[in-house]
Amino acid sequence: MMPMDVLGGAMTSDWIDFILTSVVGGTAFLCLFEGTRRIAAFGAHRRSVVLAGLGAAFYLIFGSFAYWQYLEFRAPLIPPAPAMAGGEAPKAAGKPLTPERRETANQSRARRAYVESGLIEAYADRNDEKRPFAPTQADVKRREHVVRLETQRALEAQVSYLEFLFWLVTALVAVFFGMGFAHDKSPGSRPA
Repeated sequence: MMPMDVLGGAMTSDWIDFILTSVVGGTAFLCLFEGTRRIAAFGAHRRSVVLAGLGAAFYLIFGSFAYWQYLEFRAPLIPPAPAMAGGEAPKAAGKPLTPERRETANQSRARRAYVESGLIEAYADRNDEKRPFAPTQADVKRREHVVRLETQRALEAQVSYLEFLFWLVTALVAVFFGMGFAHDKSPGSRPA
């Protein structure tokens, strides 16, 4: 159970982040919309280019940051090539390992493969016979923890990608609406 001040602080931070993103995002939408509308209606004047540029800069920064987060969260999800657990154990400083130590080293590699990938691999015991690895309860808990972390990262990657798409689509909507509303100019309109 989380202490109230920690939970309250996280909730306050989320609301502040939401409000700031909404206000700044709305302002950027209006800037890009109005800048695009003025450029399409009256040509490229300094104020209209600055308005459109400010809105576009916001969308570029926030969209790029969301896509970068997506790539960062997604990178560890790409599985590495599986390592063979049943191979020969390494030799310790030129000396051959005792059969017990070799079995322990092979079992450790099989345990690591199980925790990282979920695969139950065979390992060589002290008599060099292949045996399937039997995970303990602690190994299963470690594997569950790894799966939980991978699932959380996959969800965070998906959320970041959707945020990137959100910024991209709203920027395009602002531009297209600005161009569309430029054709509705009244006869007495003048550039601002």
